[in-house]
Amino acid sequence: MVDSDLVNRFVLDPLMLRNKNNTFDGNVDTKTLSQDEVRVKKNQKFNLEEYLYSNLIPQNNLKKQEKFSEIIDGINSGNCALFVDTVKTAFDIDVKGFKQRGVEAPKNEIIIKGPQEAFSENIRTNTSLLRRIANNENLIIENFSVGNISKTKVAVCYMSNIANPNLVEEVKYRVTNLSLDALISTGQLEQLITDNDNIGIPTLLSTERPDKCSKFLMQGRVVVLVNGNPYAIITPAVLIDFLSSPEDTNLKVSFANFLKVLRFLAYFITLLAPRNFYCNN
Repeated sequence: MVDSDLVNRFVLDPLMLRNKNNTFDGNVDTKTLSQDEVRVKKNQKFNLEEYLYSNLIPQNNLKKQEKFSEIIDGINSGNCALFVDTVKTAFDIDVKGFKQRGVEAPKNEIIIKGPQEAFSENIRTNTSLLRRIANNENLIIENFSVGNISKTKVAVCYMSNIANPNLVEEVKYRVTNLSLDALISTGQLEQLITDNDNIGIPTLLSTERPDKCSKFLMQGRVVVLVNGNPYAIITPAVLIDFLSSPEDTNLKVSFANFLKVLRFLAYFITLLAPRNFYCNN
């Protein structure tokens, strides 16, 4: 799950190979410092933990951890844990190297005019696709772990200046208050957080297109991403959302509305025609 080259270059080499940093004896170089700075430096006690964190591990994603549960979660996700004698803090280093699928064209929601990118199984790739389209500082992405055993990463995305705060809190409440051992897919999460009714009308929409998600984010909806799944959940969803196509955005308004009317009529014909047929026979 790890990239051996990253471990060698950014963890082992800086700690093992002799250089100016890892042979530091605690003495302060007074050539480039003022007298006051030298006095402060000499009075400060050498902190090995801070020196390792700031100088010896040249990795951009480095975290200090003090709980074994957090270290175990990091190792299970492809990180490297560094323990140093006499230091009470461990270091969680991101050196992931497992194979993953890249960004490909959509397979189910295919359009002629418009972006040809779809979500992948990596939640970080999916959130980056959203940020690239919805290029705004108000896009908030909050990450949670769901599942007592699987600890699946789930991201709740919304526009803080547009989305209803009550809607955002309700979605986060339903996602974080699930009591289950493992979360495998967005379909499973969709069934767990949706309302139960006798009619069976869906209130959530699933899509594999980041441009479609970005459009709904601009309308104040909330998007939920699950790590390991190339689909996103849009909440809430209304009837017209299921009769719309991602290509409607790239067409003239009049023609797009005409297509929606045709889909609406086809929906009722499909729903009522079989019943009339069986009644007449």
